[in-house]
Amino acid sequence: MNPIDEIRGLLTKILREPSSRKETVKEFERYYGGIGTIARRSIGGDVLDILDDLVYDLAFYVPDPATRAQDPSYYGDERLVKEVDVALRLLSQAGIVVPLGQR
Repeated sequence: MNPIDEIRGLLTKILREPSSRKETVKEFERYYGGIGTIARRSIGGDVLDILDDLVYDLAFYVPDPATRAQDPSYYGDERLVKEVDVALRLLSQAGIVVPLGQR
């Protein structure tokens, strides 16, 4: 599968399947972190910048409220949805086709 298709699918899954968000965020982080140099070159600079920013932001997603209370930089599902939605909008503006209702 094309890396962009896989990334888009994982981001869409985060929005559509709340019960599996924690696992899907981890899956996205693993997948994106494992993309090789050749695949990164095929993605393009603007899109990589958007995804790099998102990966950084996702590091602060903590679904458990008790753990989240330990650090003010942690956030939960509400902000996660906003972060992913913004990333999908930016990807759309960069020319990546994003399914309707997911940007």
